[in-house]
Amino acid sequence: MQEIVVVGMGPGPVDQLTKEAERILFEEKEVYFRFSGHPVFQWLRGQGKECYSFDYLYSVSGMTYNKVYETILATLMKSAQKFGRVVYALPGNPCVFETTPRWLRDRAGEDIEVRVIAGLSFLEIMYLELGIDPEEGVQILNASGFGFYGDYPYTENLGLIIGQIGLPRENDPTSPNKNAKAVAESLLKKFPPDHQVTLIWSEGMPDYKNVTRTILLSELEEQTGYMEHLSSLYVPPIKPPWENIPK
Repeated sequence: MQEIVVVGMGPGPVDQLTKEAERILFEEKEVYFRFSGHPVFQWLRGQGKECYSFDYLYSVSGMTYNKVYETILATLMKSAQKFGRVVYALPGNPCVFETTPRWLRDRAGEDIEVRVIAGLSFLEIMYLELGIDPEEGVQILNASGFGFYGDYPYTENLGLIIGQIGLPRENDPTSPNKNAKAVAESLLKKFPPDHQVTLIWSEGMPDYKNVTRTILLSELEEQTGYMEHLSSLYVPPIKPPWENIPK
């Protein structure tokens, strides 16, 4: 049977790559990557592997995110049909803030098996960096959803982790209109302007060091210089749900 293996590379440093993911990547001579700006791409290339990225798609005039995904899916399926197996590497965990595995399974049919190798996601890093324990209740949202779908049905009584903040608001990778504005407008309907929120982002190559910046919610739109494709926002609850429970 033909096979597409989707590998999670973790949120950044090569030492966060799991042993299983490392084994799969080394089994193949050629590996496809969503983008080349991940340490595993350069590291694997240094090991003599052929590494191909889809970076170029994001700068093509008239390209939309939907077209990017369609092109990637078509390439992976053709490669699997031609060579029997193809490996596709994605940042983080392929099943967290990522639709590719689901779309591949919907379209692959009975002749192509889609296998997913889990990776460490950005959420585990958020919990660690910000001292968040998800057992206290946390809502996990995608910033792009605020622009595409309007307000999420979230509550101000539980913390929010909003991923991928700072990306284009429209279905256009080159659009200058960022989703931070839609996020801020929505949050200000439930939270006061002076509510403190925390941006966390990675400085990227080579070490993927994480940086945090706590600001007032009213200042969120002004922080676009800190918002890249590796940025998230944490919004603490107005009143922690368990603060009055005796310890």
